[in-house]
Amino acid sequence: MLAVRADVVAHPFDAEPVAPARNGPVGCWLQSRYRDLSPSLAALAAGLGATPFTSVTWRHGSRGELRSRFAALRVRPAGKAAERPIKAAASAEQGWWDGVLPDCRLLIEWPADAEAPTDYLLSNLPADIPIADLVRLAKARRRPAELVAHASGMRQFRLKTAARSQCRVGRRGAWWCPAAR
Repeated sequence: MLAVRADVVAHPFDAEPVAPARNGPVGCWLQSRYRDLSPSLAALAAGLGATPFTSVTWRHGSRGELRSRFAALRVRPAGKAAERPIKAAASAEQGWWDGVLPDCRLLIEWPADAEAPTDYLLSNLPADIPIADLVRLAKARRRPAELVAHASGMRQFRLKTAARSQCRVGRRGAWWCPAAR
């Protein structure tokens, strides 16, 4: 999942690249490109209307259910920032790029009381994942650092590191550390 701004541009999923005609039999084949201007994510969301948005509860908080309206849409990210790594990976893999941008899912959050969508997330997860599961994955909170450290066996390391930070260096450079005793 990648959070993106509303001004990021993307092609609709059904957009097809078009290869220009060659000028004669000699020369290189021209690369396929998307000839239509790609709209921003905000324009794509505004074009959807209110129908495809479904209300999803992603967790139960201390003040009640956390709920908002979401829509999932298949898009092809556009722009040079999205095209460069895709072109490089395709060139390294097969030696050429066919000009087709890979598709991904755009998750749009538009709360009922908001005038416009508030969040846009791009996901390369499979298309058969239900929207409720996609929202739960997007909204999952990170576990606190103490729980992660404890689960991975890092708790003792962190305690030792904290104890060593209280150590002092004497005037002759000798370490004095109460935790080392």
